[in-house]
Amino acid sequence: MNDEYNLMIDLQVDGILCLADILTDGIHSQATHAEAAAVIAQITSPQLTFTQHLNSFLENMEEIVTALLKLCQEAASGEVFLLASAALANITFLDSKACEMLLQLDAIKILIAACSDKQKVDSPYSRDQVVTVLANLSVLDQCPSEIIQHNGIQILMEMLSEKSPFGNSPETAACEQVQQKAAVTLARLSRDPEVANSAIKLNCTYLSDLIHQRDIIYPLLAKCYFSPLHVN
Repeated sequence: MNDEYNLMIDLQVDGILCLADILTDGIHSQATHAEAAAVIAQITSPQLTFTQHLNSFLENMEEIVTALLKLCQEAASGEVFLLASAALANITFLDSKACEMLLQLDAIKILIAACSDKQKVDSPYSRDQVVTVLANLSVLDQCPSEIIQHNGIQILMEMLSEKSPFGNSPETAACEQVQQKAAVTLARLSRDPEVANSAIKLNCTYLSDLIHQRDIIYPLLAKCYFSPLHVN
């Protein structure tokens, strides 16, 4: 608790501005930008109870979100993408304006495109961050059309089949998180008939995986359909 408190005290005055400057200054290396993204992911964690620092963060949110999306788009490694996308995922829990901002900044297009790049999205941990963003954006009315336009239904259906080759491991747990969040996202998006039809046309193979996990996923759907995602 003391470490958490000290971190927030350090950030209250000008730490947020410093992070924003680091992220947006092209003179810094991508590794430095990634380190700044890691700090942002830490201070925006939904698990934190000390939130006074977030007032300053919200004032600089557009600048930070824009820089994080650029970092996701230009990430030269899976680690860089993971740190930037984790920060974005946490930001979607902060404020409804954050989700609206991400939608306006083409976050759906950028993140879905990244899912096809194995150099960027190279683990279930990265896919977990992507699907968290999509799940929290999916409550917005404009989201279904964006998802369809950028082939997001295909990506979400594939996430329902996320599996780890390592059996009972932390990676297996991450895969389950991806599956659950993909199911929540599809459930929310399916209020739009076009999304539902697209999912049906793709293939029922993915849906069979969802049915096999109904004991885990159905209660989650009931809990999360109309509210921000609370699965971490």
